[in-house]
Amino acid sequence: MRTSASNPFTLGVASGYPKDDSVVLWTRLAPVPLSGGGMGTAGDVEIPLEIATDSSFTNVVQSTRAVAEARYAHSVHHVVTGLRPNTHYWYRFSYGGYSAMGRALTAGNRDDVRFAFVNCQNLQEGFYPVYRDIAEDGSLDLVVHLGDYIYDSAPAPGGPRQHRTKAPVDLASFRNRHADYKMDRDLQAAHAAHPWIVSWDDHEVENDYAGNTSWYNQAAFARRRAGSYQAYYEHMPLPPDFLQPRPFDGVTLFGKVSYGDLLQFLILDVRQYRTLQPCGDRLTDCPERYDTKNDILGPEQEEWLKSNLSAESPRWNVIANSIFMLEYDHNPGYYVDGWDGYIHSRKRLFEHLYNNRVPNPVVISGDIHAGWVVDLKYHPDFPLEAFKRNDAVTIATELIGTSVTSTLSSGWVSTYRRALPKNSHVKYFDERSGGYTRCIVTPDNFRAEYKLAQNVADRLSPVKTVATFDVAAEGNPDLRKGATMIETLTDVKLVEPEPDYRVVGWRWAEGYGAGKEGYWLLPRQLKLSDGSYIEFEQLKRG
Repeated sequence: MRTSASNPFTLGVASGYPKDDSVVLWTRLAPVPLSGGGMGTAGDVEIPLEIATDSSFTNVVQSTRAVAEARYAHSVHHVVTGLRPNTHYWYRFSYGGYSAMGRALTAGNRDDVRFAFVNCQNLQEGFYPVYRDIAEDGSLDLVVHLGDYIYDSAPAPGGPRQHRTKAPVDLASFRNRHADYKMDRDLQAAHAAHPWIVSWDDHEVENDYAGNTSWYNQAAFARRRAGSYQAYYEHMPLPPDFLQPRPFDGVTLFGKVSYGDLLQFLILDVRQYRTLQPCGDRLTDCPERYDTKNDILGPEQEEWLKSNLSAESPRWNVIANSIFMLEYDHNPGYYVDGWDGYIHSRKRLFEHLYNNRVPNPVVISGDIHAGWVVDLKYHPDFPLEAFKRNDAVTIATELIGTSVTSTLSSGWVSTYRRALPKNSHVKYFDERSGGYTRCIVTPDNFRAEYKLAQNVADRLSPVKTVATFDVAAEGNPDLRKGATMIETLTDVKLVEPEPDYRVVGWRWAEGYGAGKEGYWLLPRQLKLSDGSYIEFEQLKRG
């Protein structure tokens, strides 16, 4: 029975995990989204679902009923089958006089794939112009989310907006926190426009958790983790086999999405199975960091990953990974929450890529609220020293996308910048947050466009490309050159200043010169003795 006359589709719709002939469709009935959903004691609900080849639904190819399961907060995870490859479909859920629609795209063998990857979207640190930009990009085939979809922190004043729900600790409060995020209109638009594949990092559960271990409240952690995992499933377009063969004290998030001979995505889970971070989870070095027992993937996931990486793999092999894989010597110390705490896991993966001549691996990562481009290094004789050796090969390229909103503290910026000379494998570092990475993959080239919003405090802020890199296809790891920054414009074009000259911030100065980074137009104000202001503008290299 229906418990409310309000719109039940307050959290929008989504598609995900496309295959050649199928796609997962998601929604959740939640007329009162921030207070449990508002469906009361209603049992499972069957809701009409239409699939069409046009947005006006004049050519409906399937008409069925999807089940909103009461035990999963009346969420729907409906797998539509019998579809054609490389085809756009529009879908529409209906219930109680309301409807909600979105557009999905099946996978298939093709000449190019265009996708965006995103991460770290703390609602309290800004709006989502990134998602508005992604929603408006009709050329995208897929969106990949690399974690920190929600943040588990308490409401905090002083930012552009704040959480409307209390800090989550159990299933009910994690449901409300997910709803808090899902109500954002631009995030909804990006979900409705494109299929998504997803992984998580730590803030979907708790900061820096490792497997079954909490750094904060171990006694309550099993309940917290199980509740957060269930709420995550209830709000993502995940296939039902996420639940199999385990209940929510363990789930199957890692998986594969393929686009024929061109490209495969291998989605990793680097939280659920890892051992505890070494060295007390501190930025340091210690003997424990070199222990072979440290493991970030777990045996089952590692074997699955290797089984999908061989000389016969597709032309491009994208490893979707929540936390950076590179070695980074912070001069001194290492970030042991990342793969630098699990160096033997990294060594085994790189060894496998090298020995099996896996074609064109590219790692996409998030977590650290900054944009990076990195050559991942391997040496068959000195695998643990590869990043410090001039004769090491570039086994893969790692593209680390900046955050959607979450900021990088000035302390971390200083730490990273100070250590750059010690890390010659880093080709690009940009500490600015509020962006995403758009990728275009063809048989011969992998292009990554690093994009930034001008101001995440403004929903309508423009989003611009600030750096573009190409990775040329090369099957032989001994010959790979890694990523190369390309020239996008030949000169600098200044953007006209905004009418309000009292605003202090940065504005765009478009363009690149050969070998130059982007330029920014920085408004500056000078206060005069009479209290008035004059403004001048400084052109600054990015």
